[in-house]
Parts: sequence; structure tokens; C-alpha cells
Amino acid sequence: MKKKFIYTLLTALTITSVASIKAFAAVDAYVLKDNTNTYQYNLNELSDSLINNTLGQQDKLYKEFEAQLSSGKIYLLHDSEGKYVSYDEVKNILIEKTLKEEIFDLNSEVKKAKEADKPSLMENIKKENGEIVRELMVLKEGTSLDGSKLSKDRYKRIVVKASSVNVSNLQIDGDIVLDPGTMGKVKLENVKCNAITILSGDKKGIQFNKVENKKLNIDGKLDIEIQYESDAPGNSSGGGSSNGGSSSNGDSTQTKEEAERIALLTKAKTQLTKVYGALNNEKEKEIVSKMLSSLTEAINDKNYDPSKDEKELRQLYGKLSSKEKDELKEKILNNVTLSVIFILADMYNIGL
Repeated sequence: MKKKFIYTLLTALTITSVASIKAFAAVDAYVLKDNTNTYQYNLNELSDSLINNTLGQQDKLYKEFEAQLSSGKIYLLHDSEGKYVSYDEVKNILIEKTLKEEIFDLNSEVKKAKEADKPSLMENIKKENGEIVRELMVLKEGTSLDGSKLSKDRYKRIVVKASSVNVSNLQIDGDIVLDPGTMGKVKLENVKCNAITILSGDKKGIQFNKVENKKLNIDGKLDIEIQYESDAPGNSSGGGSSNGGSSSNGDSTQTKEEAERIALLTKAKTQLTKVYGALNNEKEKEIVSKMLSSLTEAINDKNYDPSKDEKELRQLYGKLSSKEKDELKEKILNNVTLSVIFILADMYNIGL
């Protein structure tokens, strides 16, 4: 009877006294599990929310946690080094050491515990600007996420934290964050979203095929060359890649001059894609998007005539204010090499 009482008491304390867990640096999140999904809650945020509710404030995060807990259970603990461990395993050690009147150090036990098998997908539930938001995290290597099965407005972000991941048929109002690791590989196919942010990945490990996004952010420390199976943001469908390599336009052979031409154009496209990601002004983005579309046509057709695009680009460029022109020039000069500037100036005859 005494053992059962202590077990019940310790379990209740571990679940409800979230604020006390804040002292242990190693544990930074709880993961709950119900019959269908897993849900992660940051312990610092949860602790603050619990305190707010204790003081009489109606804090939504802890109430959401309580509601989720009523239909599920605590499943995993997450530590600050990115490891997931079994909650039941750690809880059993706590009970055993308490019964033996031995010291229990959560930090130490979590560090010693073996890493648990993590789910492929997990919802990360957090509070932003006073509101509950959900991120869908892709955690397991080799996962294929079919976005057609997701609600368009359920998630504020899709966060990819594993390599060899394929995300397809996805249309969301929110953002996508790619963080698969230094040598990570991710493919996005038939995807439409707000912004895409790349935090890590292999140099040529990020593939886009039929991807539409309003903004592209690439960590400035990375040397990422996005591989396009179709087109860069804002463009219509077509061929081409941004890896600095070449394509044969359907020919079985290719001259050295043709290969060099394609290599220069794909280099220009790669660098302009970074410019596109750095822009916030819609008129400036429209100009760069048109350039990217034009470059794709030039890559695929050696007889491509840029005069039509040149006329349209000059019209778009003429609509910019002097300040906007200076901003666009600055972004281009900061992100492209001199050889690419010469290519753009020659093709479109606009003052860069």
C-alpha cells in the first residue's frame, strides 16, 4: 500500500509540477501522446503558463496542455542536446530511487538514458503573441510527408529536422523550415507556402520541384545551391537546375561552348535566387522573378531571344522609385558576382 501511494504521488507531482522541472537544464520539453498523434511542449513556456494560471490569469498554453493530457499521457522527455528519452523509463528510476531513499538527479538520468525511438511526425505546440500555434515537425530520416492529407491552416510552420525527407502535394498558408543537418537532403515537390527558410543542409541536398513561395531565406553562413527540377520561386514550369551544372536541351551531345553558356546562366540563376530571398518589396521581387523565369528559358533554349523579356523588365524597372532602384541594386551587388552582373546587364539592358 505504501509503495502504491508513493508511486501515485510521484507520478502526480511529475506531471503537474512543471515549474519545478525548470531548474534542470537538460530537460527542455515534454512530449504527450494520444491514440493518433504526439505533441511537444516547451517546459519553460509551460512553466510560465502554469504560473500565470496560478496567479489568476487565463493562460491558454497550460490549459491546452491539461486538455491534451486528459486524453493522452506523457510519452517522452526532450533534452537540450536534442535527444528524446522514454518518460516511463525515467519515472521508474525516480520511483525506485525514492523508495530506496537515494538521490535522484533528473539531469544525470536523462543524460544516461538511451535515446528513444522518435516518431516520424510530431506537433510542436507553443504560444506566440498570446495565441496557440502549431508546428508540424518531421523528425525521422527517410520520411515522406504527403501534404494533401493535412489541413491547410492547421500549422503555422512545417519544420523538417531529418535527412532524406520528401514533402509533396503541400499547400499551406504558413512557412516551411528546412533544418536537416549539415549533410542533410530534403526534396519539396508540388508545394505552395508563404516563406521557406533553410537553416542547414548539404550543398546540393535541397531539391525544389514545382515550388511556389513568397519568400526564400537561406542562412548567410551556408553554401547552399538549390537544385531545381522545375523553376525558382515565382516562375512557371520548365526545366533547369541551380547547381552550376548543365542540361542538354534534349540533345544527346553538347559542345563545350554550349556547356559553358549553360553553366554561366545557371550560376546567374543560383545567385539571383538568393537575391529573391533577400527582398521584401513586391515590385522588386516581381523584377527578379521575371529574370529567373527568363534565365530558365535561356538555359533550356540556346536560341532564346531575351528582347521580349527585356522590354517587360525595363517597364517594371521604370516603375521603381529611385530609392527602390538603389535597394534592388544593393541586394544584387551584395549577392552576385561581377560576371553575373555583366550577364544580366547584357541580357536586359537595365542599369545595374
